[in-house]
Amino acid sequence: MLPTTVIRSQENYVQKDVISSHEAYQGKISGRNAIPGPCHVCGDRASGRHYGVASCEGCKSFFKRSIRCHVQYSCRFNYQACPINVKTRSRCQYCRLQKCLRVGMRKEAIKQPETTNFPPPLLLSCPTATPHPYPYKAPTQHPLPSPHLTSLVRANWLARCREPIKYVTLVNVPMKQERITTRILRYIVEWAKSLPFFMNLCESDKQSMLEACWLELFLLVVTQYQLLPDLAKLLLLLKGRNVDKTVRQIEIEVNRCRALNCDDIEMECLKAIVLYNADCVDLTDELTTRRLQEEILVSMDDHVRSRYPNISIAHLGRILLYLPRLRYVKFLVPRDFIFPEVTKNPDFISTFIKDVLYLPSTFRSDPKIVSYNALPR
Repeated sequence: MLPTTVIRSQENYVQKDVISSHEAYQGKISGRNAIPGPCHVCGDRASGRHYGVASCEGCKSFFKRSIRCHVQYSCRFNYQACPINVKTRSRCQYCRLQKCLRVGMRKEAIKQPETTNFPPPLLLSCPTATPHPYPYKAPTQHPLPSPHLTSLVRANWLARCREPIKYVTLVNVPMKQERITTRILRYIVEWAKSLPFFMNLCESDKQSMLEACWLELFLLVVTQYQLLPDLAKLLLLLKGRNVDKTVRQIEIEVNRCRALNCDDIEMECLKAIVLYNADCVDLTDELTTRRLQEEILVSMDDHVRSRYPNISIAHLGRILLYLPRLRYVKFLVPRDFIFPEVTKNPDFISTFIKDVLYLPSTFRSDPKIVSYNALPR
């Protein structure tokens, strides 16, 4: 039998050997998974190697989002050499992305999603409305939208929250007729206020653009939200059979517009193109307005190419060829037919647009809503 001191010394030796082996193993593991210093993009604490470069979670997510969505940034300060660090990394997305590429982040390491399912078009339903012979057809699949398309759809949603457009009944006809027409016009102004860069234009240009094209936009809104059946009944009951010809003309134009088979994104682009028309009136900043219209046209062309890869030129051509016909509507439908108030007050429409244009909206958008997929459904 061994002495007690010998047994204790052997136990201490075994314990020390186990501890040293465990420490060696932990050191090997920690050396393998050690955080590789600061982020090579902004200098923040790196969370690991992402896309081939040690980077933080913020720069990793930014790079992944930018490449997946094919976002085209522009330098905010036109330097194209903005300093990128922890404090300034959110100021210029263009320079941040360029630095991600410069330090070695690899685009090919990001897996692109195969398809992206879009929600159905934002159309209002009416149980009493008769089905239209030219119904909208929602596309089943689309790539991610451009920032311009996202802003247009978001503007439509914000305007609907501020001024909901609903069907009306035939009770108390004069009041209801006035209500639905003024609400459509108010919606048009609220929609324009939500468009990107519209509120940055000078006051005279905003007023002039809306006054020049409100009737074309009125027709597009009636088409988009299927308001024609109730609107036509109200106008007939209010004004009598002597307006049959004008109501019929409106119906013909609505049917022509619906025959274009525009989806909701194309309809929003069409409304923006009508609004940003530098040729209608004398504008102070005609160059900016024309540039905005061109950007919408480019975004619309990209969307149509993705929806109709084989007949994109023909489909886009049909939509653009409809614009001259749409502008001709103002000569077919007199202003006092839509707003009888114009007979007594010729400046009624101008005053109404100005009041709504500079009236602060009671609805406030959620700053978290930044993409099409984040919009309420």
